[in-house]
Amino acid sequence: MSRILTLILIFFWLRLSSQDPAYHSFTQNRFLFNPSLTGSYGAQAWKVRSKAQWNNDGGGGYKTVSLLFEETMPCSILDVGAKVNYNEEGAGIYQTLDFGFLTSAFLPFHTGRHHDHNARIGFDFSWGVNTIDFSRLVWSDQLDPKYGNINPTSFTSNNQGRSAWYLNPGIGASLRSLWFKKRKKAFMTNMGIAMYRFYSLNEGSINQSVSVLGLQNDNPYRISAFLRPNLFRSITENSLFLSALLYCIKNKVLLIILRPASGLDIPKARVWDCSVIFHLSTNMVNHPG
Repeated sequence: MSRILTLILIFFWLRLSSQDPAYHSFTQNRFLFNPSLTGSYGAQAWKVRSKAQWNNDGGGGYKTVSLLFEETMPCSILDVGAKVNYNEEGAGIYQTLDFGFLTSAFLPFHTGRHHDHNARIGFDFSWGVNTIDFSRLVWSDQLDPKYGNINPTSFTSNNQGRSAWYLNPGIGASLRSLWFKKRKKAFMTNMGIAMYRFYSLNEGSINQSVSVLGLQNDNPYRISAFLRPNLFRSITENSLFLSALLYCIKNKVLLIILRPASGLDIPKARVWDCSVIFHLSTNMVNHPG
């Protein structure tokens, strides 16, 4: 039975997504990567999602809830959006709550005789807080080599397992272009770059420390860039060749996603989608003496 199920999952024409608290799925979370893409649908849009995984063993598992909203303002260069993201994981019920408002604006850009360009800049004003239930965790001083977990722990939390409210600012820019617009084989490109947490606040009740232990550490920055071209239209005029390249670096961890996609028979909306993800990590350690 397991072999049959494996074959079905390999050859089935549906995309399977795993737990994604970092929102690596760019297509469904565009303005979470780049706030300048807020309102790029051209209409009001709502997204409500919930996901739970790995709860079979009775442990904490993973749970994610996301509520996204964006609105294209009529007769205005401004578009607005809002987000609420909640993530829960592990035996200690480590919870992350992130919410805020987004806005983007159209920038005047010269359009040529053969090309059209749409430049946008966006801002993300959001806040977050992290919590954990330390009483659900087992500490090393509680363990007895013979009888197991029988001892009380000496661990105490200064802030009851709750971080301060931290600021999560972001700024992004994007450029969407239509090339050779008068030709039958015109194509489009969409590219952009965004920066999150590009400065740090370490003082006060609202800062950028995400530590549930009360440590004054910095919330690591994140830089992301993407390129999504519509390369050409096929002879049958019913299929497209699309590709996307997403670059994201956070706390010296590099994520690159190359996503080729070929759409067959657009009226039926059947899409082949595959991803290749590379994780590269670098660490620098200074040894005294």
